[in-house]
Amino acid sequence: MNMTEKESYLQTLIYLANADGVITEEEIVSINKVGIANDIPSNRIVELVSQVKEGKTLAAILEGITEEKTKRTLLYELVMLCYADGDYSDEEKKAVYEIASLLKVSDSKVREIEAFLHDDYVAFMNKLNKILEGK
Repeated sequence: MNMTEKESYLQTLIYLANADGVITEEEIVSINKVGIANDIPSNRIVELVSQVKEGKTLAAILEGITEEKTKRTLLYELVMLCYADGDYSDEEKKAVYEIASLLKVSDSKVREIEAFLHDDYVAFMNKLNKILEGK
């Protein structure tokens, strides 16, 4: 990924974190970790957060992502994030499909990503429940 894509990628995560109008301390920590892992300086991360809070549109954010692999990787991570709380809600699905549409990624590719992650999530939860139940 070039730096423009890295920043757009991070801003997409910031945008979703800010969807409820508040970016929590935990979200800030996660955003900073992703930014730093992608060689984005801390002061630039602050600027990217400010741009989102000031109303940068999702379409404008996503314009910076041009590589097909980056688009699919972003969607994968977004769906994975949605599964993090154990519930991939209808609202989250709607947002993922909106992002996919703006990125010009087909619904069938999103469904493929969802199916892959769902299977992994179910397998993970089954194993975790067995461990917790002492089986």
